[in-house]
Amino acid sequence: MDLAFWRKVFSVNVEGPLRMGQLVAPLMRDQGGGSIINIATMAAYSGGARICAYGASKAALVNLTKSMAQELAPWNIRVNALAPGPFLSEMVEGVERSEPGYKDMMANLTYMRRIADPAEIVGPVLYLASDASSFVTGDEIAVCGGMQK
Repeated sequence: MDLAFWRKVFSVNVEGPLRMGQLVAPLMRDQGGGSIINIATMAAYSGGARICAYGASKAALVNLTKSMAQELAPWNIRVNALAPGPFLSEMVEGVERSEPGYKDMMANLTYMRRIADPAEIVGPVLYLASDASSFVTGDEIAVCGGMQK
């Protein structure tokens, strides 16, 4: 594994959300609270030979989410993560171009036997951003069509 690539992936997937949280938390505190939603992935729960850095960084993000939730709770800031399964995305399309059949393989990992449309993540995001989830913090919600953790 290329260490420079590993560092880049961790910089984007872990340090990026950490720094963003550090920047917005004082503003949220001053406004009475808020909600931070990190985007993890189902790959955080299972390793993979070609997705090692990605999966490991997202597992770190899940852990960071729990730590941030503990630290920011006194400021009335909730911190949660979404763990999407296979969604139709540029990343999935890119892998499909280089590995035909990838989308079918990913779809078959879900109970629903399909890849989600990007619009299907909107409801869970709105839930976590709204007062409907006022007692939810430090958690991750799988949006994965039944994909196993």
